[in-house]
Amino acid sequence: MCFAMYPVGGGIGCILGGMIGDRMATWSPFHGRAFTAEASVALGMPIIVVIFIAVPRDPLAFIFATLFLLLGLVSTWCPTGCNKPVFLDVVPGGHQASVMCWEKVIETTSGQIMGPSIVSNLAVWLYGYKSSAKEVVIMSQEQRMTNANSLGKSLMIATIVPWSICLLCYMRLHWTYKNDIHAAGEMLPLTG
Repeated sequence: MCFAMYPVGGGIGCILGGMIGDRMATWSPFHGRAFTAEASVALGMPIIVVIFIAVPRDPLAFIFATLFLLLGLVSTWCPTGCNKPVFLDVVPGGHQASVMCWEKVIETTSGQIMGPSIVSNLAVWLYGYKSSAKEVVIMSQEQRMTNANSLGKSLMIATIVPWSICLLCYMRLHWTYKNDIHAAGEMLPLTG
């Protein structure tokens, strides 16, 4: 139930991100969309830290539900507020679908392929996760809390590091976007 609040917030957040991105692009055509994406990533990272580190492991469910709703509201602005509009501006016609497809493939598969191995290795080697053949209900309270904390820290690192890289990439957009638009304008769209 708690995690189900993320897609609810995300649906609203995508609409909100598009509106914020459009408003910011009106304010600053070459920087507004980058600011929108930077704000989204920067607002999402502290929520991730709170979810995985700061909230006690036995809170009331509404705390997690609220945090996941907030995460969905603020961390989903990038696709509609920045990525898709920027791709439409800088990718010549006839290539836009391919570029969007490659962006989605790289974004999705990198997390799905590398994410589980990164989290499990961090949990075991860095944070002391102890695997056990016992069912969770049979484990000692201490082992359960150690494992939960290990996984929480690992998930936080596996999220914050890629998001920090994304933030740096969006910052770079301030210096490249204007030139990319001009370069795309000089290219003739492909037909057929």
